[in-house]
Amino acid sequence: MKRPTRFLTSWWLLLPMAMIVAIAGIAPFGEAVISSFFHDIFGIRTPAGLDNYRYLLSDKGFTYSVNISFLWAAANTSLGLGISVLLAWKLSSLRKERRLLFIALLIPWGIPVYIAVPLWRSFFHGDGGISLFSLLTGLEINLLNDPIASFLSTLWVSIWMSVPFTTFILIGSFSKISRYLKEAALIDGADNRQILHRIYLPQIGGTITVLSILNFIKFMKEFNVIYLMTSGGPPLISGITDKFIIGATTTLDILIYEIFQTQEDLGISSAYAVILAGVVFTMMLIWFFSRKGKIEGFTPSFVVGISQIVFAGPVGILWAALYGLTALYSKALYKLILVLQSIWIIFSIERYGFLEGFSPAILFALLIYYILLNDPSITNRSSTRDRLLTLRERLQLSKGVTFLHESITILLILLFLLSATLIIFLLIWLSISGLGSSYIDSIIPPYPTYENFIRIIVDEDILRYFLNTLLLSTATAILLPLIILPSAFSLLHKGHRTAFFVLTFLQIIGLYGGMHSLIPLYAFFRRLHLIDSYIPLILIYLNHSIPTALFTSLSYMEKIPASFEEQALLEGIRPLTYFRRILLPLSLPIIAVNMLLAFIAAWNGFMAPLLFINTEHNFPISVKLFSLVGNLASGFPQWNLFAAASVINCLIIVLLFYRFRNPLRENKLKETQPY
Repeated sequence: MKRPTRFLTSWWLLLPMAMIVAIAGIAPFGEAVISSFFHDIFGIRTPAGLDNYRYLLSDKGFTYSVNISFLWAAANTSLGLGISVLLAWKLSSLRKERRLLFIALLIPWGIPVYIAVPLWRSFFHGDGGISLFSLLTGLEINLLNDPIASFLSTLWVSIWMSVPFTTFILIGSFSKISRYLKEAALIDGADNRQILHRIYLPQIGGTITVLSILNFIKFMKEFNVIYLMTSGGPPLISGITDKFIIGATTTLDILIYEIFQTQEDLGISSAYAVILAGVVFTMMLIWFFSRKGKIEGFTPSFVVGISQIVFAGPVGILWAALYGLTALYSKALYKLILVLQSIWIIFSIERYGFLEGFSPAILFALLIYYILLNDPSITNRSSTRDRLLTLRERLQLSKGVTFLHESITILLILLFLLSATLIIFLLIWLSISGLGSSYIDSIIPPYPTYENFIRIIVDEDILRYFLNTLLLSTATAILLPLIILPSAFSLLHKGHRTAFFVLTFLQIIGLYGGMHSLIPLYAFFRRLHLIDSYIPLILIYLNHSIPTALFTSLSYMEKIPASFEEQALLEGIRPLTYFRRILLPLSLPIIAVNMLLAFIAAWNGFMAPLLFINTEHNFPISVKLFSLVGNLASGFPQWNLFAAASVINCLIIVLLFYRFRNPLRENKLKETQPY
């Protein structure tokens, strides 16, 4: 319902939020487009025309990186979502073991990426392949020269860190489904596997579709996990070109960072950012239309056609025409074309190798087909009651298949329990080890000591970096409500359509972010002489926190009775007085939540300070910890000091949550409601 429009409803209240989004969210794309047509060497610009684009597109290394990125995103999305579905389904039915599994999922979700990933690197790689993994399995994995092991180990770490969030969302979706459906299916003779696949999954098909697209976009831009684990991976023989060296995990954002590090001309990085933005925008277009719940007609034809022309080479025009016609008129023919192209790609990979034979266009076609299958306007679905009545007649699987399904689920649960325990063990073991090596051959370190904690404070002056991070995080947390509260209250009075449009726009801007947007932003702030300062980082973190904070604040304010505002109007209370004495106290719980989330996000930030902070004196704790162990090829990593500082960092985060656990549970609105 649209509220009175006399209090604090002016558009100018959105100005602070709009300025931050414009600077940290929109400006990078505009800067990239402009800079891509210039040679930018140490801030001196000269016209380049299309030279930067020709430089990138004339070398196969760029295409190879695109293929690796799409393979990476597809593997992460499909495996991660499949694991999340099984874990969420099991969690929804567990009772006694539920708390234990929740803790196992909270550990990868709660440990910062700059701590968890190096620990996994020490587990798999150790000292040149001699590691705890080799001790437990007898297999030595050297991530410096084994491309397959490099890709798979990094993939596991990425899935391990992303599964908890997806699982918690799916648990919420499962909880909204009536339990009477499950009870009716059990009476009808269905087992748990059939209930999941025939009843629950169709009910949450829309959620799974949105999660698939959002996760795909996220993994297409992933940088932190790959950089901290393998830094692009060992070079592939076929990936060594005239301009680039493509490794097993050299995804698009990894490549653009390498170009930024090795090329003096920022115009090349900007051209690359524009191309990658086009890929991300295409995925966001699919996500946007999937949210509308109807994607038939022109949209799938356009998306698949463009992807075929861009990624499939000269023959892509033919595939684009075939997909365009079939998407419009026949789902069955679309499926046939999809099978034919899959066969063609398999043949190309067999003949030319993966880097040259694979076409990312097939993934766009598969994604559209999946959405078409789950679009209720296209798929003729039977009612829930019909599905329950025909469970015995439809695709009855043997007991062996059901047993396999349950076994895989239990195995995944055990795997996450063991991996969470392993990470905690590694962290504690290394923190009390008297050696800087990551090799572990006993339950207790051979030379246990607590001097690492003293050394990290006295010799490394770690408290300075914690104070730097505290300053950065506190500034972000304090500024966020000053920006969000006026914006949320203004949008509350503009109506649901305006609020939905603004939130959607902010989500799209947020999805665009990544290393490809930070590098143009680096060029922008360099001209303002703000590199090696915290101002760009605060703006970036605010921009990152705004969409979630605005959504939660709007949702909370909608629960505040409109009669409060009407009564204030009748009493002659001034707008600022109403905002300060009524609205602000009632909104304290959501303010605390948003401030805490913004604080933690800024505290855990790694990618932005890695790019913007050049002086060690100004390092936040994330970059300082990284400097202690470096990347995969760094010599003499100090694992014991890294682990000791990481323990302190994790304790600070835990204590912070513990300290604010009560304010987060408070709800001032309850005090205003009758008993």
